[in-house]
Amino acid sequence: MANRRLIVIMGPSGCGKSTVARALSDALSVPMLEGDDYHPAKNLEKLASGVPLDDTDRIDWIAALLKSATYGNAPVMVVACSALTPYVQECFSSALEFDVRFVYLNVSRDELARRMQSRDHFMPVSLLDNQIEALSVPEGAHTIDAMADVETITDAIISQLKD
Repeated sequence: MANRRLIVIMGPSGCGKSTVARALSDALSVPMLEGDDYHPAKNLEKLASGVPLDDTDRIDWIAALLKSATYGNAPVMVVACSALTPYVQECFSSALEFDVRFVYLNVSRDELARRMQSRDHFMPVSLLDNQIEALSVPEGAHTIDAMADVETITDAIISQLKD
């Protein structure tokens, strides 16, 4: 039985992963990792040029992210990570040190596009449909309506994760 919990805030670009993960980590007073920080430069260049990643591109990224997650001894850690594909989800789930909980931030496609257009980020709006097509919400994931304000979303996550 894992003695540490990893809360993965997941969903397509623009759903609010980073903002919600930061708020959740602050509310729980636990560390947070930003998945985007672990992408190698070649992945960021590929995405910025409008080419979607495949699972081969994700190998080094997810390995680096998981390696960072295993440092320290915090009993709970929050990770902002798209975790779109079963490959990435399985990488998290097979990290035996952790009880992994996925929290899917559900946002409409139109709202995702609006949010992506209003920010400065490496992920172009042209890849949104690819992200939505690649999205596989894992069985047992907690689905949160991410159209609410951050405090309401954070409270809903904390409520759903109590056990």
